[in-house]
Amino acid sequence: MALAGEERGTTDGALRAAAEEISATRPTAVELSWGARVAMHAALAEADEPGARQARLWQFAGDHMERRKREDMALARHGAALLPEGAAVLTHCNTGALATGGIGTALGVIRVAHAEGRLAHCYATETRPLLQGARLTAWELARAGIPASLLPDTAAAALIASGRIQAVITGADRIALNGDSANKIGTYGLAVVAARHGVPFYIAAPRTTIDAGCESGREIPIEFRPDEEVGGSGGQRWSPEGLGAYNPAFDVTPGELVSAIITETGGGPGAVRQFTGRTGGAAMTGTEAVNSVHLHRDRVRVTGSIPLAVVGGSGFYDMPGLVAIEEVEFDTPYGAPSDAIRIGTIGGRGWRFSRGTGGDTGCCLRNCRSGRISGR
Repeated sequence: MALAGEERGTTDGALRAAAEEISATRPTAVELSWGARVAMHAALAEADEPGARQARLWQFAGDHMERRKREDMALARHGAALLPEGAAVLTHCNTGALATGGIGTALGVIRVAHAEGRLAHCYATETRPLLQGARLTAWELARAGIPASLLPDTAAAALIASGRIQAVITGADRIALNGDSANKIGTYGLAVVAARHGVPFYIAAPRTTIDAGCESGREIPIEFRPDEEVGGSGGQRWSPEGLGAYNPAFDVTPGELVSAIITETGGGPGAVRQFTGRTGGAAMTGTEAVNSVHLHRDRVRVTGSIPLAVVGGSGFYDMPGLVAIEEVEFDTPYGAPSDAIRIGTIGGRGWRFSRGTGGDTGCCLRNCRSGRISGR
């Protein structure tokens, strides 16, 4: 937005057009459009005087970069704590400093885990067809001195089945309210195979990746890329000319396949592990992630299922609009009784809130009429 302001001016119309154009370049990735809109509104709040809005845009860009660096590091530390000592992990696409400007999300977790002595090896997919893993992630791993191996995407299932890795960690471009997550094409397949072989599948993404207006993965638009990207590389064709291609840039992983969604405000590995299970959705760390999701849930149709369990953070008892009805206790899958669950309503719909058993951790279940936690 700052560059657009330099090139096209900072009138109301120019800023709105730039934000729309930026958002349209990557329809699946929600954070890009979020950043463009926030920058636009920050500039529009300034008087339309010479240089004022442009200065605000550059200030916003600088502030956002510093905030992203802090958030990346916090997310990376929370995620690294989930890995066992001597872990080998598999990652997909590029989620490092080249992608975020900070230490990265999934790759940030890997870098911190290596620095802490937890990580023994990282496997990175080539990430076809544009080879982000081979061109970018492999370069970042080498620069960081992390023991690593590159593998073709088609070898990932065999690697997971071999028992050589202890976790799969990827990023996300958009996360729906039920935990469904859009990420680089091929992520869904990794999650399916990881679930089949009992390997934890983690998503590492900032809170701004959570789309509060998106109920499920069915609502996430999927970007398709040009046919020319498939069947060749660097201007060289491997396949016959004129042959069509199926080339989606992203796929959607159902929330029930996600062991945990790691954000920058994580509640700690004990809490994540405790409530990660067959809850019908993914565990999610972070106080503000919890609040940002639930405060928008009054716009979501409530069904008879539990689509999302949210772990980590506090503030469960002070949410606007919560009308408490009663408090009960229940046993966790691990035998220890939880703190009281607060049952009540928000906007006339049933909710349950619990702090769980881990201090500032907790679990929130949508729709108090149904379901129970059952863990692995």
